[in-house]
Amino acid sequence: MKSSKAFLSVTSIFAIFVASFHAAESRPNILFCISDDQSYAHAGANGDPVVKTPGFDRVAREGL
Repeated sequence: MKSSKAFLSVTSIFAIFVASFHAAESRPNILFCISDDQSYAHAGANGDPVVKTPGFDRVAREGL
């Protein structure tokens, strides 16, 4: 049991170490968006004249 915990710890630390070097070379392409309680019709990109969503509108217009 102790050796499996030690192996898991060493493997995890090594994976984080390798990932940190890779992350320094290039930034990942991750888009994380949260819009609480917003329906399809309530976005500027979908033609709503009242709700202003410039960030979502730009992604809808330009893509990722």
